Amino acid sequence: CSGVLAVVTAGFVVAWRIHHLPPAARVDLYSTWDLVVWLLNGMCFVFIGLEAPRLVAEAAAGGARLVVVGLAVGATVIACRVVWMFPAAYVPAYFLPRLREREGGYPEARAVAVASWCGVRGVVSLAAALSVPALLPDGRPFPGREELLAATLCVILLTLFVQSPTLGPLVRRLGIRGDDDTDAEVRSAREALLAAGIRRLDAFCSERSCPLSVHHWRRLLVDELAALKDEDAEQRELARTRLEVSRDVRRAVADEQARELLALRDSGRINDRTYVAMQLDLDREGPARRDGAGA
Repeated sequence: CSGVLAVVTAGFVVAWRIHHLPPAARVDLYSTWDLVVWLLNGMCFVFIGLEAPRLVAEAAAGGARLVVVGLAVGATVIACRVVWMFPAAYVPAYFLPRLREREGGYPEARAVAVASWCGVRGVVSLAAALSVPALLPDGRPFPGREELLAATLCVILLTLFVQSPTLGPLVRRLGIRGDDDTDAEVRSAREALLAAGIRRLDAFCSERSCPLSVHHWRRLLVDELAALKDEDAEQRELARTRLEVSRDVRRAVADEQARELLALRDSGRINDRTYVAMQLDLDREGPARRDGAGA
């Protein structure tokens, strides 16, 4: 029954089924989404900036109770996250041996401490507070809405300007360094994708005759895989060199095509609408070429 939770659930579903969209649509979708997120974040923090002086004015006029309540709620939110994170990190691992084995044992206490201090609140909290209706069905103001909004703004300001600046010193104080788990995961996934692509390419070309360009493509995939996992350092370096040359060539070709397309527009041989459509095609083909070549 919550609009906010409904949107979040819809986001989960779309993210889980995103592979059903065509590649070009995914490029447009993520570009548009990044822009929308940037605009909405900006609007929400502008709203926070507009409301903060009102809270200060109300406090000065005798409405300090709202600020006190907001600070109390903010401190409670921070404390609850700290208290919650430790059992949430260790209890499931204790009762689920498979999960513990998959995660490589119990999490480090220092890492859990940092995670417990990362609860900076922002747009989502504000959106949840604003989703409370302003009026009841009979037209009367919704009771406590102003207090709820004021408390939410206090929580956001407290975590953003008090808690957030202390996160960096806390990380340094605990001596936590960035690990290579994410890099290793990406590397392993890329190796698996390249190996799968080579297998499918070989199976395809064993069933029908493939042109020479397909075999060149396979060579690029093999070079990319060798640059990641070949045990011979010299062979890895040679594979990287061949890949860099291939990337330079593709980049040079794409730049020349873009210049030629611009020249066609400037000379009047194509109109602006055709230019934009073909420029977008070139932009979409850029990632496709890089992915197709294993880059």
